[in-house]
Amino acid sequence: MMSEYKAKMNETQDAPFQEHYRPWVKNLPDHHQLMVDWQGSDAYSLLVKKIAYSVPCKEEADWKSLLQNQIETIVKELTFLRDTLGFIEMDVSEGQALLRSKTPYTKEKTTDYFQIVLKKGVSFQLTRIQNKNHQNQEVPFVLSWEIADRLVEFLTRLFS
Repeated sequence: MMSEYKAKMNETQDAPFQEHYRPWVKNLPDHHQLMVDWQGSDAYSLLVKKIAYSVPCKEEADWKSLLQNQIETIVKELTFLRDTLGFIEMDVSEGQALLRSKTPYTKEKTTDYFQIVLKKGVSFQLTRIQNKNHQNQEVPFVLSWEIADRLVEFLTRLFS
């Protein structure tokens, strides 16, 4: 009896996610990939651990210019997350850029912030980091379905 209830509960939790995820993937341009590492959902929101988006590498592309344009676009237009994002650094040797919340949420000895890693103009990864006692770890964060939909639309535009 217990396992039957658990299976039904998981189907119920999975339904809102699938309702949104299927159209996201269906509407992606060719060769674009979306990965959502999620822990639960309901009718109103999604509990996310990581969102990643990638496109194939273009040999002839000037990745430094692509990366710089993406940084500027993210800082200027990705304003609908609960934190304002700012550029932190670019590692030219690795071909990646780091953006984080400008004003992290701090309570007692714990600090939480969004972190975005861009790589060579072809990949994006969004996580929430919690620093507690000088130890960083990825933690889940909640996105309303409206914000999640907007984020996927934004990423599609960012990489098109």
